[in-house]
Amino acid sequence: MSKAKRIQEIVDYYGMSYNSFAISIGMLNGTSIKRIVDDNRNPQNQTLNKISSAYPEINMHWLNTGSGTMIKGDEVKLDVDDLTLTSKQIFCKLDEDNLMYKDMLSKKLDEDRNYYSNDSPHVKDIKRIFDGFLTLESKVEYNSKHTIEIMTKAITEQNKLLLNGHAKIANLETELEDIKTFMAANFALDEINKKHKQKDLQELNERRK
Repeated sequence: MSKAKRIQEIVDYYGMSYNSFAISIGMLNGTSIKRIVDDNRNPQNQTLNKISSAYPEINMHWLNTGSGTMIKGDEVKLDVDDLTLTSKQIFCKLDEDNLMYKDMLSKKLDEDRNYYSNDSPHVKDIKRIFDGFLTLESKVEYNSKHTIEIMTKAITEQNKLLLNGHAKIANLETELEDIKTFMAANFALDEINKKHKQKDLQELNERRK
């Protein structure tokens, strides 16, 4: 938008005719203002200074460049509105992140519940061990030293099985991490090799040229 069009906006804003506006800024009549608007001319600095003196609320930076708002007070109000909008956007983003993390936590808890649920193989193994203990206890004669020794040995063996099971799980997790690391390293190496091949091909093509 040109300066001439912005002067037209000022005239329309105050609801004045070209003649009354020109007289209000100290000019004899509205001929010069009308010619500026109709011919889309750049107003002289003298005319701009008269507008600034008569209407100090007009934002001269806006009039000269088109940046900002026509009225100075509206420019401050716009900044506050922009700040409020930005705050709302920030809180909306925080709410989105909060819902995302809640959903992630809920999924993790569901996975843990499934792992330790009554139907999971992990829990079934534990139940099988405890059922074995109960069956063993029902057959044991507590007044017999020999029987107590057998029971103690069985419990020890069961504990070993449990410890071995946990050790195997830990080893599997370690091996899985090693595999992930190895795959990541191979992927990075492949990327480096691709870049080297691309560079060699580029140099070969340049030599052929």
